[in-house]
Amino acid sequence: MDEATKILGVHPKTIQKWDREGKIRCVRTVGGGEEYWRAG
Repeated sequence: MDEATKILGVHPKTIQKWDREGKIRCVRTVGGGEEYWRAG
Protein backbone atom coordinates (compact mmCIF):
# COMPACT_ATOMS: atom_id res chain seq x y z
CA MET A 1 0.00 0.00 0.00
CA ASP A 2 2.95 2.34 0.55
CA GLU A 3 3.58 2.52 -3.18
CA ALA A 4 -0.07 3.28 -3.90
CA THR A 5 -0.16 6.08 -1.33
CA LYS A 6 2.95 7.64 -2.85
CA ILE A 7 1.66 7.35 -6.41
CA LEU A 8 -1.80 8.69 -5.57
CA GLY A 9 -0.62 11.18 -2.97
CA VAL A 10 -3.24 10.16 -0.42
CA HIS A 11 -3.32 8.75 3.11
CA PRO A 12 -3.56 4.94 3.53
CA LYS A 13 -6.98 5.34 5.19
CA THR A 14 -8.22 7.05 2.01
CA ILE A 15 -7.20 4.04 -0.05
CA GLN A 16 -8.96 1.72 2.40
CA LYS A 17 -12.08 3.89 2.18
CA TRP A 18 -11.98 3.84 -1.62
CA ASP A 19 -11.69 0.04 -1.47
CA ARG A 20 -14.79 -0.20 0.74
CA GLU A 21 -16.67 2.14 -1.61
CA GLY A 22 -15.66 0.09 -4.66
CA LYS A 23 -13.69 2.93 -6.23
CA ILE A 24 -10.54 0.79 -6.33
CA ARG A 25 -9.90 -2.90 -5.77
CA CYS A 26 -7.49 -4.40 -3.28
CA VAL A 27 -5.57 -7.54 -4.19
CA ARG A 28 -3.73 -9.32 -1.36
CA THR A 29 -1.10 -12.01 -1.61
CA VAL A 30 -2.04 -15.53 -0.49
CA GLY A 31 0.17 -15.32 2.58
CA GLY A 32 -1.41 -12.03 3.62
CA GLY A 33 1.80 -10.18 2.82
CA GLU A 34 2.00 -7.06 0.76
CA GLU A 35 -1.13 -5.51 -0.59
CA TYR A 36 -1.35 -4.40 -4.18
CA TRP A 37 -3.90 -1.81 -5.17
CA ARG A 38 -5.17 -1.15 -8.66
CA ALA A 39 -8.06 0.59 -10.31
CA GLY A 40 -11.15 -1.57 -10.30
